[in-house]
Amino acid sequence: MDSTELEAVRRTLVEADGDLVVMFGGELSAAAQAVIAQLPQRFVRDGRRVLLHPLPLHNNSIGALDMGFAEGALTLAEMLEAAGGPIRALYIVGSLRVAAMSRR
Repeated sequence: MDSTELEAVRRTLVEADGDLVVMFGGELSAAAQAVIAQLPQRFVRDGRRVLLHPLPLHNNSIGALDMGFAEGALTLAEMLEAAGGPIRALYIVGSLRVAAMSRR
C-alpha cells in the first residue's frame, strides 16, 4: 500500500459515521501493535467509539463456524448467493478458493 492509499483510508476513517472496530491478529509486529494501540486517541470523537478487537488463535475456523459453516448450515456458495438478502454484510479477506465453494 502506498502513501496515497493510506491517506485515502485515513480520510475514510475520519469522515465515516458510527463506531470504528479494528480487528487484528497476533502476527503483527510490536511496532504495528503500538500503532493500533494509538488508534482510539486518533479517531475517537463525540458519538463514536473506537474498539480494538484482537482475534484469537484459529480465528478463521471460529469465524467460519460463526458464519454458518457448521453442519447443516449454508455453504459458501449459498452465502454468496444470499448477499443483499438475508445476509446483509459479509467481508472475506484472503484466499477464496472455488474448491471451497463446491465441497458440499
